[in-house]
Amino acid sequence: MYLSIRTLGDKMETNEKKVLVIDDSGDDIILAKKILEKHGMTVLGAYNWMEALECLEHEDIDVVLLDLSMPSMNGFDLLKIIRKQSNCIELPVIIYTSSSSFDANDCAARGSSAYIKKYGDPKVLVNKIDEILEVA
Repeated sequence: MYLSIRTLGDKMETNEKKVLVIDDSGDDIILAKKILEKHGMTVLGAYNWMEALECLEHEDIDVVLLDLSMPSMNGFDLLKIIRKQSNCIELPVIIYTSSSSFDANDCAARGSSAYIKKYGDPKVLVNKIDEILEVA
């Protein structure tokens, strides 16, 4: 089951952006949570493709951060499946990875909305999410 990282005492505001972070590293999900919640976003985490698809089926997600290097199914294969879901065809998906094997053009050609390198300036991540959601 996917992980709602929001604690029970946290208030849920209807104007918050809901971000799904798909990453097999709990530390990286928590890092993204800390960055994004400082900017008023709600963060859900999925550790694998099954949890990600379950979350996308049951939650109203505004944007996805997707790691590429995961066991059992890589991020690009998962992105293909996400794009086939009727409720996710237009869903913004940002490739969020530490891999240097790909660049923004590679990721866009495979269906992503953007590419951001992990562990960079947090402002870049927040600004990219804001930019993508303003256009959507």
